[in-house]
Amino acid sequence: MIEVRIPSTSANLGVLFDKGGVALDAYENIIRLESSDVFSIKTDGLGSGYLPENKENLIYRAIQYFYEQMGRPIPVFSIKTENGIPVSRGLGSSASCIAGGIYAANRFEGSILTDKEIIMMAADMEGHGDNVCAAVTGGFSIFTGNDYVTIPVGDDIGFILFIPEKQLSTKMSRGILPKSYDYKTKKRAKSLEQSMMKALYDMDYVKAGNLMELDVIHQPYRSKLLPFWNDVLSAAKEAGAWGTALSGAGPSMISMCSRIRIDAIIEKLKFSIDKRYKLSIIGCEININGIV
Repeated sequence: MIEVRIPSTSANLGVLFDKGGVALDAYENIIRLESSDVFSIKTDGLGSGYLPENKENLIYRAIQYFYEQMGRPIPVFSIKTENGIPVSRGLGSSASCIAGGIYAANRFEGSILTDKEIIMMAADMEGHGDNVCAAVTGGFSIFTGNDYVTIPVGDDIGFILFIPEKQLSTKMSRGILPKSYDYKTKKRAKSLEQSMMKALYDMDYVKAGNLMELDVIHQPYRSKLLPFWNDVLSAAKEAGAWGTALSGAGPSMISMCSRIRIDAIIEKLKFSIDKRYKLSIIGCEININGIV
């Protein structure tokens, strides 16, 4: 039996649209894969009862995609999953299924692909590589389309997640974005992207947090779907966070802060945000291991 654990992830970090991602220790999904005489798939945890337990399941489709790309017949599998990552909240639930399914199938076949090849295959299936890259590598990662880089992680960095009850599909969140951008906007976005990468490499997390809020590509549009956007931004900053952004395509939001101040910041936020908007507010740190 192959057992794979996949961490939750947050993509974009504001200004690294479709490129930057970070693996978080907030949640994880577990996939157990073994050969069987009869196909079956069982989902426990989040999504149990409505995620398909047939060959339409995203984990199975990822496994199937692996075998198609490798030109091999797919074995009959028994698949069991334990889902801890909230579904359609911008925390990498679909990326965990795709990266985890491909990773598990690769291990089942004797690890014939490298991590880079797994990331590229998963990104091809997902349509973008920010979440799947972070899920595989752990820590901070930058997906460049045909390659990726990882960024060393400093000691004093933590995150706070603001997770609403309602889901938001990536399709809807992407659909609200403009089809194109003018030259000035693209130039500004490139400058912010480069500044963020430098701040992360320099472990200047105060600057990185501030940059998270300056995006000009997706947050000005997606934030309109979130009634709590402005209040979370101001409350998080007032409580001591360095900066806040949309987590992936949303609707969750994520703040970067000092690791040692997570509890104190959350305590302040309890009096200003969570009850008004029914947000689940949790603190977390970076998962540096990625898929295991």
